Amino acid sequence: LKCTLAPPAAYTASIECLVAYSKGFICGSDHGLVTLYERLEDAPYFKKNKTFKVFDNLVKIKSISLSPSEETLVCTLENNQAFVLPLNQADILDEGSMVFEYLSHPVHSSAITGISTCVRKPLMATSSMDQTVRIWNYLERSCVLVKHFSEEVHSVTLHPSGIHVAVGFADKLRVMNILDNDIRAYAEFPVKVCQCVVFSNGGHMFAAANGNTVQVYTSYTCENIGSLRGHNGKVRSLFFSKDDTRLVSAGADGAVYEWSMHDMKRLQENVLKGCSYSAVITNTEEPSKIYAAGSDRKIKEMTDAVITREVDTEGAQISQLRLSGNQKMLFAATEAGGVRLYRYPLTGDFAELQSHYSPITQIACTSDDSMLFSVSEDGCVVMMDVRDKDVNKAAVKKEGAAALTGALNSFSDDILVCKSELEERKTKMADLETAVAELASSSAYQLHLKDLALEERIKALTDDFNKQLEQERGNYGNAMLEKASIEQAVEERMRALNVDHRNALSQLESQFQQKIVGEVERYQVLVSEKEVLDKRWDQQNSMLMDSHERVIHELTEEYEDKLMEGNGALSKLQSLGGEQTREFEETKFQLEEDADREIEQQKMRYEARLAHEREMSLRLKGENGIMKKKFNVLQRDIAAQADDNKSLEHQKKGLYEVIAGLEKEIAALKMDISERDESIGDKERRIFDMKKKMQELEKFKFVLDFKITELRKQIEPREVELSRMKEVIGNMDGELSRYRVTQVLLEGKIADLKNRLEAEAREVLAQRVKNNHLRTHIGRMNHAMLKVVDKIQAPNELKQAVTKFYQQYNRDDLVAAELAPEIETEYRKQKEFLERSVDGLKKKLDVDVGVRKTDNRRTTQENVTLLKEINEMRREIKVLQDKNMAQSLEFKNKEVDLKRMEMRRSLQEAGMGGPTFQRPRTKERPLSEQFGSAPRWGEPRLPPRPFTGAPPVMQRSEMDKNMEIARLTHTVSELEARLRQVEHVHTERPASGRKLPPMDGFSPPRPPKTAPPYDFPVQ
Repeated sequence: LKCTLAPPAAYTASIECLVAYSKGFICGSDHGLVTLYERLEDAPYFKKNKTFKVFDNLVKIKSISLSPSEETLVCTLENNQAFVLPLNQADILDEGSMVFEYLSHPVHSSAITGISTCVRKPLMATSSMDQTVRIWNYLERSCVLVKHFSEEVHSVTLHPSGIHVAVGFADKLRVMNILDNDIRAYAEFPVKVCQCVVFSNGGHMFAAANGNTVQVYTSYTCENIGSLRGHNGKVRSLFFSKDDTRLVSAGADGAVYEWSMHDMKRLQENVLKGCSYSAVITNTEEPSKIYAAGSDRKIKEMTDAVITREVDTEGAQISQLRLSGNQKMLFAATEAGGVRLYRYPLTGDFAELQSHYSPITQIACTSDDSMLFSVSEDGCVVMMDVRDKDVNKAAVKKEGAAALTGALNSFSDDILVCKSELEERKTKMADLETAVAELASSSAYQLHLKDLALEERIKALTDDFNKQLEQERGNYGNAMLEKASIEQAVEERMRALNVDHRNALSQLESQFQQKIVGEVERYQVLVSEKEVLDKRWDQQNSMLMDSHERVIHELTEEYEDKLMEGNGALSKLQSLGGEQTREFEETKFQLEEDADREIEQQKMRYEARLAHEREMSLRLKGENGIMKKKFNVLQRDIAAQADDNKSLEHQKKGLYEVIAGLEKEIAALKMDISERDESIGDKERRIFDMKKKMQELEKFKFVLDFKITELRKQIEPREVELSRMKEVIGNMDGELSRYRVTQVLLEGKIADLKNRLEAEAREVLAQRVKNNHLRTHIGRMNHAMLKVVDKIQAPNELKQAVTKFYQQYNRDDLVAAELAPEIETEYRKQKEFLERSVDGLKKKLDVDVGVRKTDNRRTTQENVTLLKEINEMRREIKVLQDKNMAQSLEFKNKEVDLKRMEMRRSLQEAGMGGPTFQRPRTKERPLSEQFGSAPRWGEPRLPPRPFTGAPPVMQRSEMDKNMEIARLTHTVSELEARLRQVEHVHTERPASGRKLPPMDGFSPPRPPKTAPPYDFPVQ
């Protein structure tokens, strides 16, 4: 045992099932709870993640199953319902709401008591002890309609037309209309605990079992046309003949009666004591043949009320019988949950299909015998296809069915609709059509105005862009001319460098020639001193080696110190760059999504520029490498000449090698120094570019902050309006809660009145039973008295009869006290008063519920309309902001390009150009003094300080560009004024349902009289 997950103290539900998945496990418990546990990452334990509840089905969860992809969870409940939970969305689902959905559709949760089909529609009706009646479409395999009642339903039957249904309850029998979305009663009959009711084949009448009496009513006038009495026990089964002229009934008393529907008299009877019949049917082709099944576990065939054949069911109790229309099959349902198919005529052979695990309560067939339905106490409805094994017969059957289908034009699509609902829908449709027409006209007018305004705006923008394009083309031509001049200057400088290089080379050659001549002269002198030098050579050589090592060590330490200083400066530059990067990151996080996109574009441009500068540095390094190669060639020539001298002067070989090594080291150190100067110049150029970039970013940040403040000012009125609407919705919710409290109080009063009525009804029933017993007793006394009077001529027999009569009926417990008339009158008055009170409360409750539903529907529609309008306004504002930002970005890019070109030209004119950028020796000012320090968050922003290090030409070009920027700023202010105008029009929009006012403000935008929010010098 690794761990035990203890439930909270208030958690009383029992866990019924568990299932594991990749993140942990899921458990299902009582009260419809599904809990998700997830594994902890740092420990082998689990934690509770979320708990979901199946609302309106607070029963035990019997089983849970997961899909292979673990995206869907299916659970089955104790009340036979199956629900689906989207497990892949469990992290975003709300625990307090209903997140489960039915797997297919809701089914019965208790025993099904009745089933019936019709002829004109593919419908099937079922009733259940769960207080519901459900209408099914067996072709689409779906539940069409569900009607909930306040009491249990004992029986149901469908009219052949499929638009009426008769339902039996504990207190009465109701005949109802099947509407498109409801089942409504239109007639009630005083038939208590009606467990058997059936419509005739023509649908003009129906019969219902009322205890041991069968009552027959007309379907259209709802009149009682006959009461068939004769059964001593409860009637269990009823069946009409094909022509509706006869009715067969079977009861628990073992009697099977055949009744005539013309005069409501008994035609034939068969009584078998000790057998309780549960089902009876007749042969549609031979009405004289009757088939019945009862508690003796036999199927009886009767001809003219005489049992002619009995088929043993092999110990199975038959609960229902049905005969197919083609007279080939007899269907029998057993209490073991199986459906048997007997050959007809009956021979005893059968095939059985186990479809339920509880006793089958009813079975039914379609009109064409293509399907068989069975219902059981387990709450299941089973649909079975009935097919003929004989192919030829099946083909004939299909042809006959096709002919019948063509004759009947398939199934009927007619439905019943209440006149009030139809008129209400027509009124709503007319109102909606009027509203749509008004909205269409208003929208067309507004769109026309918008199109005109946008066309004028596009025209103005097009003219501005054409002017800018012409100006940019002129600037491009000037830049090309400057480029040509710069290229010419570079070529001239390269030619001058080549001439200087040739002169230096000739000077070096002449110098080395003179040195060679001097060295030859010195050779003669050195030969004479050779012997002396040879003696001192060893000592001098060792001294030179020591001094050489000491000099190399000193030079190494000196250049290492310089290298450390260079690295320190580099680290300082890197730290400064890191600080600038962090500041840039903080600034970037404070900007909105549009600013991020513009900064990325700026970054891409500067990276391209940096790549270009790197290419230029690589090109310069290549030229420097060529110079190095030339210098190395010269060094190799010098080494060759030195080798020639060495061949002549063997004694000075060591000295020349030392001199040559020192010269190489000096040359390498010079090259290192030049390379370091170049790298320092490159870094200074980068620092200068970064300073310019920071200045531009500060300007852009100031503009964006101003835009953000403007947008916040525009959003605040919308938020106030939304808060007001939320308060209105809260008031409506409070009113709805008050209505609900009133409804609960009324329901409590109705329940109390119902309890009183039920108590009174029980007392009345007891009195009726007592009166019936007294009437029976009085009838028996009268019968006995008649026997005593018959013996009046014989005194002895008369004496004995009188004595027996006295002994038999002289008992105190049979004396019943009669109720006083005043008590009966008061009882009737109380009963009438309570009935009137209940009717009044029901009407008041219906009115209140209707008013509440209307208010809720109206409030919901207004909320939906407001949300749609708010979303539309937000989308329009977003589109205008994107357009404004795109234009600002384009203008800013052009401004930056122009500034870069002017900077290069001014630097070249001032003499700062060249292959390398030398750092000025003057003392540098900090960035905050040159460009102005960046304001902190929340501090007022000062206008950026203009760059004064550029020459006068550059300042004049900046003034021109600032004028262009000011003109573009006016265009941006026009767009912002247009945006505020659109938002103002949307703010003044009236509530939905009224006609929208015309948009009068759509005129071409004019530049504002106030100064723009940007602080640029304008001349």
